[in-house]
Amino acid sequence: MHFLACDVTSQLIELPISQSGSADIVLGKPQAQEAFDANNSSIKEAFASSNKQLTLMPLGDWGNTIWRNLPSQLAILTDNPLESSLIAAPANRFQNETSMNLWQWLVEHSDEFSVSANEISASSIKDQFPDLAPTDSSMPDWLRSACNNLNLKNANSGPDAIAIKAGLFQIHGDLETSHEYAQDCQGKGRYAAGDYWHGIMHRREPDYGNSKYWFRRVGEHPIFDDLSTQASTILKACASPLAHQWSDRLTANGTGHGWDPMAFVDLCETCATSQDKQLIEAVKQIQWAEMMLLLAQTYCDAQ
Repeated sequence: MHFLACDVTSQLIELPISQSGSADIVLGKPQAQEAFDANNSSIKEAFASSNKQLTLMPLGDWGNTIWRNLPSQLAILTDNPLESSLIAAPANRFQNETSMNLWQWLVEHSDEFSVSANEISASSIKDQFPDLAPTDSSMPDWLRSACNNLNLKNANSGPDAIAIKAGLFQIHGDLETSHEYAQDCQGKGRYAAGDYWHGIMHRREPDYGNSKYWFRRVGEHPIFDDLSTQASTILKACASPLAHQWSDRLTANGTGHGWDPMAFVDLCETCATSQDKQLIEAVKQIQWAEMMLLLAQTYCDAQ
């Protein structure tokens, strides 16, 4: 198999597919080359087991969080798959494609690829996380349309299905559209997921007091224990001198049990005026963990 490094914005027509000759290809960010080299035999085995069909192979914790906990139809809308996976394909799969973005192509062909069950031993390659207070709400038209038109199979809970859309637009930084969907399912759903997304929206707006109001409405939530554990791990690896004290505030004295969403609002407010880049990056990772856990829980609640 031949590894082709490509940028997350690559158009299919720009991919150097001719370099692979007749060999099957694996697409990935340049940072994924190491994972490809270290897992070459496992990748070949996984691709063979899929009958050499288009196969997505999650990498690291973030990749597994997205692709193991969400159906492909939803996972593909969450993040560019090159941020969290390798993509194996037959040699000639993309040769006649137009100048379409690879991510867009995968969204439009989400029923044509499978997610490998094989574990690929690799560190996460995702290195860009959404801002704590986004200023750019623009989304590609094709992605906006796909999120608006998402129709999940077996979604029996109307409010939670709506909350999934609130989550997708929140993840992509369109706070206004996320807000509209959150309001449409306000106070409804198994665990009031719309209210949780509403709280995140105001935290990022930022309107910290309003955010706390919505988190008080949410109360205890099923993702809190896992979020506490992940936040504790992220802050433990953070070199900021403030990381330890914030870990104590957020996660019951750093034990990784229990979560204080009000303290996280305070931390995000602190980051808004801080020059502590290490702390800010850690908090962005915690926010990403929160949104991924909440999206997975919202999906489960929608069933």
